Amino acid sequence: MTACSMMLRLVYGRTFIVEGNRFNKLKLQSWAIPKYSQQYFMISQKMSINKMIEEAILEAHQKGIKLLCLGLLNQGENLNIYGGLYVSKHPNLRVKVVDGSSLALAVVVLNGIPNRTTQVLLRGKLTKVTTK
Repeated sequence: MTACSMMLRLVYGRTFIVEGNRFNKLKLQSWAIPKYSQQYFMISQKMSINKMIEEAILEAHQKGIKLLCLGLLNQGENLNIYGGLYVSKHPNLRVKVVDGSSLALAVVVLNGIPNRTTQVLLRGKLTKVTTK
């Protein structure tokens, strides 16, 4: 059954919305890529996964989305350089692409810092994003 499902997703797979929420003027959506976790470790699936992520980013760009956070399996240096692959490939994107490590920082930057603020101190454990 799983093998048949994998073959169907391989042929007909597209990103889809799993969940949607609205808080006042803020609209949140969770999108999924129809791939199994084992496929993320197959070299032959890397291009397919990256193509789906890129299509989702471009669709978000067209819809006017401001922030897109890549999920745990959809990021990584060996997969897409933590999302940097898409930003460098499409330099005119209006959507901010972040991985999960920098999502908290993106939320603070987008919502929490008043215009008159001249300095910001961020504390926490250094991660792959903050060390580069």
